[in-house]
Amino acid sequence: MNKLKENKIPAEISNSAGTYVCNHIMYSLLYNIDKKYKNIKGGFIHIPYIPEQVIDKRMAPSMSLDYIVKALTIAIEVSIGN
Repeated sequence: MNKLKENKIPAEISNSAGTYVCNHIMYSLLYNIDKKYKNIKGGFIHIPYIPEQVIDKRMAPSMSLDYIVKALTIAIEVSIGN
């Protein structure tokens, strides 16, 4: 999280995987790690809409594609480093 903030990318930790599909993906991943792949780590990164997708979605968060790519690159680099 610190690396994202250092790069002026707005992000926050959430202890909820979100709505149904997000929950399903996250908890399926955690289940498989627990049952089959004990030596790997897993996580979930929720990606916001890009601005073009929220034109008719009032109050929906969005982020430019450039920022999304930069944020994911940083998250992957930090994850690999840990």
